[in-house]
This record gives sequence, structure tokens and C-alpha cells, in this order.
Amino acid sequence: MSEEASIIAAIAFELGIPLALGMAFWRVPILRPRLIVILGAVTPPLIFYAAVVVLYLIEPTDPSNRFAFFAGWTMTFFAYVTILVAGILLSVVPKPTRLISRYILGLAPPALTASAFFLQ
Repeated sequence: MSEEASIIAAIAFELGIPLALGMAFWRVPILRPRLIVILGAVTPPLIFYAAVVVLYLIEPTDPSNRFAFFAGWTMTFFAYVTILVAGILLSVVPKPTRLISRYILGLAPPALTASAFFLQ
């Protein structure tokens, strides 16, 4: 697989998962309590990706912005999948029952994943 193909595959996966989760959230109400936890888990990486894209669009000639835009997708893929799996596992927890509380519960996997990387 070429470098460009791996970047495109990573972008499609990392942006396609939240899109599919969002569509399922609105179309399948019975799954909302589980999907909101997973959406909460992938929110911090999505904010990071949005910041990278905005910085690249503001100044595309800056070498650090170009590197972050083109290499960041594949470099953060493992962390994204780890956060996604942790969110999926955490979504089976029955409590709390309110959707906003479950969304906040979903914010725990990114924090735990980041702290695990920093503790090494």
C-alpha cells in the first residue's frame, strides 16, 4: 500500500466512523445510549483533526502544518483505534442512564489513552 493510499484509508476510517455513528444515532433510537458513549470517545480526536485541517488551510506552506496534515492521520491511527475500542467497551456499562452523562463517560477513553502514552 502506498503512502497516499494509507493516508486516504486512515482519513476515510477516522472520519467515516463518526459519520456512521451519527447517522445510526438519529436513525436507531434504541442504540442511542451506547452510540453516545462511542461518539463521546471519538470527539477529542475529531477536534484535534479539525484543528490540524484549519491550521493547514490557514497556512499551507508552513512545513509543520503540512507535516501534521499529511502524516498526522496515519500517525494517530493506532491511538484512534484504541480510543474507539475503549469507547465500544465502555458503552456496555449500563449506568449512567442520561445521554449527556453517557457522553461525558465517553470522554474517559481519550484521557486514559493519552495518559498511557505519556506514562511510558
